[in-house]
Amino acid sequence: MAQHATQGDPQDVLRTIDRFAGEVRWPMNAGPDKGLLVEETAPPASNAPVMQTR
Repeated sequence: MAQHATQGDPQDVLRTIDRFAGEVRWPMNAGPDKGLLVEETAPPASNAPVMQTR
């Protein structure tokens, strides 16, 4: 993520995830494995929630 998305730009992070999903591998959901990957590669810039689950 850090190599492809602009740090501090949530819209670019989402675009990067969408591009990865369309070109490389389509993630079914952000379960524990993918959630951990996101946390490790894109630590939050603040304590504000970035994504919500239903």
